[in-house]
Amino acid sequence: MSTPVHKVGEEGKVFDLDCGTDISASTSRTMRVTKPDGSTVNWTAVVHPTDNNKIRYTIQSGDWDLPGDWYVFAQVV
Repeated sequence: MSTPVHKVGEEGKVFDLDCGTDISASTSRTMRVTKPDGSTVNWTAVVHPTDNNKIRYTIQSGDWDLPGDWYVFAQVV
């Protein structure tokens, strides 16, 4: 599996995250993001339209604002 490459300032790109189990009955789906400067943000995600093991977020303007390594984790309830 390759690591996705994102560029500072991009928007509209779809970001999928595999949760490893069926999350279709979940009531809350969040991508918990740690930016390169150590700050954290939460992105509200949706269940992937064709794969119930994944959540999906579409990157918005201003989301991807720093160069470097980002860490993204799924939080599904």
